[in-house]
Amino acid sequence: MKLIQIFLISLLSNYSYSAYPSEWLDNWVIYDITLDGYFGGSVIGFDDGREVKLVYDCTNILSTKVKKSNLYIQFQDEFPENVNSAWITYKSDFDSAVLVSTSITDKQINLKDLYLWSVLRNSNKITIGIELYANTTLAFKQKSINFDMGKFVEAVNKANDICRFNKA
Repeated sequence: MKLIQIFLISLLSNYSYSAYPSEWLDNWVIYDITLDGYFGGSVIGFDDGREVKLVYDCTNILSTKVKKSNLYIQFQDEFPENVNSAWITYKSDFDSAVLVSTSITDKQINLKDLYLWSVLRNSNKITIGIELYANTTLAFKQKSINFDMGKFVEAVNKANDICRFNKA
């Protein structure tokens, strides 16, 4: 049963939440997805067009003392088949760069290992452009995505409090 609960927590942000949010902070929604023996929090930020989500999830499994978090962009529709890399360009108040992610699922691009935390935490606004490639062929190009990051740090801190990441 515990493995099923862990699996459900990890998948929860892939689907629409049926539970009511714990709190709204501007364009950021905080969910408490805690189950028996597990603390879980999720923050979902909506872009200006409300089509793309920037998602942060955290889980704290008490029995094993395992804490994990994830950061990704989630789209409404599935990506074209055979997509294996994403070129991500971003512009913030103080930085701009091009990143490449090969951690792509049906509707998500994982951002956790792309060293974006400093940019996300210190920006008021961020614009993201995404091109998806199947080998060297452009398979999908997303129009610019704009996120208001004003409440991002506060929302992530609240999720971390739910997960007890900030507790000793």
